[in-house]
Amino acid sequence: MAADAASFLISALLLFGIATLPREVAAAEGAKGFLSAAKDAVSFLREGWQLFRARTWLWSVTAEFLIVNALVMCPFFVLGPVVMDQSYSGAGSWAALLVALAVGRTIGGIVGINWRPEFPLLGAISVFVVWGAPVILLAFEAPLPIIAIAALLGGITDSVFDVLWTTTIQTQVPSAERARLTSFEESASLASVPLGFAAGGLMEELIGAQAALVGGAVLLVVATISVLLVPSVRRLRAAEPATSPRQEPEIEPEARLG
Repeated sequence: MAADAASFLISALLLFGIATLPREVAAAEGAKGFLSAAKDAVSFLREGWQLFRARTWLWSVTAEFLIVNALVMCPFFVLGPVVMDQSYSGAGSWAALLVALAVGRTIGGIVGINWRPEFPLLGAISVFVVWGAPVILLAFEAPLPIIAIAALLGGITDSVFDVLWTTTIQTQVPSAERARLTSFEESASLASVPLGFAAGGLMEELIGAQAALVGGAVLLVVATISVLLVPSVRRLRAAEPATSPRQEPEIEPEARLG
């Protein structure tokens, strides 16, 4: 915990290296009244929301992971220790599973850096469905080594998805729009995390750990298939030039309907 806290201190010190607004510009911004600044902020967010909605591939994958985080991933980390305590050797078994997952994530980071699929979202989302394996195996209390191998593979696909997803956003979204669009994407994903932990406990009480885990694995597969049916997700090619910030983005029909 102390080392973790020290890493935050180092991060804070590194902020001093970030370029700031020129003093004159900062003074002009600060001279604005509260209502004027608030109006500008609302307008900025509204414009960002329109840009977010205009990219079907972005909001559809974001919607998928809002659901998956809330009803699959986070409940897994709540229900896993329960199952391990009831049917395995408790903390030691759960620790072995977490170690396998962490090793898999490390390997996945290396794989993701070196994998260059022509259709990055198609590849990223397709491989992520492997995460259903440790969930379903845990539900049916498979031998621990089998679940650990599945967790290792799940960790690999987890990191591969993260690398391809982040790279896609960096290469497909103009820099002038990236902060706002990423904020919407991150807010949706992170907002589902506390809901997911709460849902895990509630599901264990209402339907039991096994039913909740089976349901989560099925939901993961259904959500993956649903997103892969979206043409802009399947057909998005790697390293396409991002839309120029001076040009209006191409609004797809569903975005125009508003």
